[in-house]
Amino acid sequence: MNILYVEDNYINRLVVQKVLQPMGDVKMARTGPEAIEMASLHSFDIILIDINLNDPEMDGIDVMEIVKKNPLQKDSSYVALTAYTGEDWKVKCMEAGFDSFYSKPIIPDELVKLINGLANQ
Repeated sequence: MNILYVEDNYINRLVVQKVLQPMGDVKMARTGPEAIEMASLHSFDIILIDINLNDPEMDGIDVMEIVKKNPLQKDSSYVALTAYTGEDWKVKCMEAGFDSFYSKPIIPDELVKLINGLANQ
C-alpha cells in the first residue's frame, strides 16, 4: 500500500509514519505544494491531509481538490486529519470531497483500523 501524509507538524509526521510504516510505503509532505508535486510523480492508495497546514495560501481542502484532479490519483482514498472537532468540520470536509474524516489526537489503533477499512473498499 502506498500512503501519502500531508502534515506541517514534525511530531505528527513522526507518529503517523511509525504507526503506518508496517502497512506499506509511507511518504511525507510538509506543505501543500510539496504534496502536489509528490502526487504528480507517484500513485497513492491513500492520501491523508491535515486541514490546517499553517499556509495562508493553501489549506488541506485546497490540496485535496488539486491532487484529486491528477489522473494518477483517480483511485486514491482521501482522509482529512485535523485537530478541528465537531460535526460541522466533518460535514465541511466530506462535502469538499474527502472520503473519510479523522479528528486528532492520533490514536494508533483507530488510525490503523481506518486505513485498513479504506484499503479494503
